[in-house]
Amino acid sequence: EGPTSADRELAALMTGLRVGSSGISGRGVFAERSFCSGEVVERCEVLRIPAAQVKVVQQTVLREYLFSCDDNSGDVAIALGYGSLYNHSDDASADYVKDAQNNMIVISARRDIASGEEVTVTYLRAWLLDGRRPDTAEHGPYRGPGGETAAGTAESTANGDLSGC
Repeated sequence: EGPTSADRELAALMTGLRVGSSGISGRGVFAERSFCSGEVVERCEVLRIPAAQVKVVQQTVLREYLFSCDDNSGDVAIALGYGSLYNHSDDASADYVKDAQNNMIVISARRDIASGEEVTVTYLRAWLLDGRRPDTAEHGPYRGPGGETAAGTAESTANGDLSGC
């Protein structure tokens, strides 16, 4: 059996985050409290996959959740915790920094994030896969698996609680 609702509530209290249904794509990560700009949202350990095994893993559903290690090893990683469940937005509320040496990805608030708001990051892969490049006017909005845009799907911070920021 999976986690109970009590397990989920305890996890949200401990982390300030929860997984829920997303208007962007499937499931997403949501703030259960406000996060101030620059604040660490989550430190995610990663499960590192050696370069020799990458082709095999890319033939599974896990290919959608891989991060490159960016250390010239050819290795990839799957972020543990909520790390592989953050959805993409061109106007993301958070950034991530990969630390291959310590096998970790750190998610930090790019701006104030309200309680109840979906926490999003920008996938460089999304730009590269459809020929777009960051910081260009013509790259347009990211389109999810069904062709829908991510624009307007995150809850506005004006409707959430930003107390403490």
